Amino acid sequence: MLGGLAPGVALAQVKGTVLSPDRTTVAARDAPGGRLVVRVKHGKRLRITCQTSGRVANGPTGRSNIWDRVIVGTRRLYVADAVLRTHAAPGVLVAKLCGAPALDPAPNPGTTSGACGIISPVAQLPPYPSRATFISAAVPGAQQSARETGVPASVTLAQAILETASGTIAAGANNYFGIKASAVAGVPVGVYGWGVYGAGCVLRKTGEVIKGRMVTTIGAFRAYQSLEASIRDHGARLLANDVYRPAFAYTDDPEKFARIIARHYATDPAYGDKVVALMRSEKLQQYDVAPTAAPGDPTGGASPGR
Repeated sequence: MLGGLAPGVALAQVKGTVLSPDRTTVAARDAPGGRLVVRVKHGKRLRITCQTSGRVANGPTGRSNIWDRVIVGTRRLYVADAVLRTHAAPGVLVAKLCGAPALDPAPNPGTTSGACGIISPVAQLPPYPSRATFISAAVPGAQQSARETGVPASVTLAQAILETASGTIAAGANNYFGIKASAVAGVPVGVYGWGVYGAGCVLRKTGEVIKGRMVTTIGAFRAYQSLEASIRDHGARLLANDVYRPAFAYTDDPEKFARIIARHYATDPAYGDKVVALMRSEKLQQYDVAPTAAPGDPTGGASPGR
């Protein structure tokens, strides 16, 4: 999404300085998607102070509901993120959430909720060099999860392959299933829960299908210390969330299991077909094992995520 520069696209630095586009002006508004206040001309330097969500806007980088709060003279205004291009790595935000309590928090070990910043609180594991290597690394955890929760190992493996491009992209947080942190009610914006297996959370740009079209939005992703922790949380989330309960009648039919959870797991309407296709092409059902006992809830009552 954030590759080479396109004509007419603004440049933004990670520390918050932006340049308006080469061939047009930037519309600065009084709120995200609100009333036009001023058009910023080419060459005018602005400072991004925070980022938030609002009305979907179109731009050279695609459709996005992310808006950047900027300083224009003495006024705080909003510019559509879709018309800006950053020097940051793909998916990285350049400023904190508007109204968030902290920019880059480092949660204490053992905590299950807290502020979520734009820098991951965990060291990123290196990408796996091949799909086969990733599968080999994930099999033990997937089988352990199957024994504990009943989630078929083949489903776990196929989802991990699909969500991370075979272990090469993990939300900058060793998150191999795209599992979101949960906003905590009654507290400031930017505070989330990440459960007993998580080690914090990180805010990232992510693509979601909204009203049938792909839109870039802000997501709070759980961070993990290891691949195993991510896998165990995946099984625990499925088991704890009531919307996935019907799937557990088919723990001995992985393809049926996958299609049932796909109804709620992702916004992509083809998600179930993609998971099943990977199960077949990679012969993942060879790794399936039976649960050691009737599945219980290993989360200690933690609130479900994705």
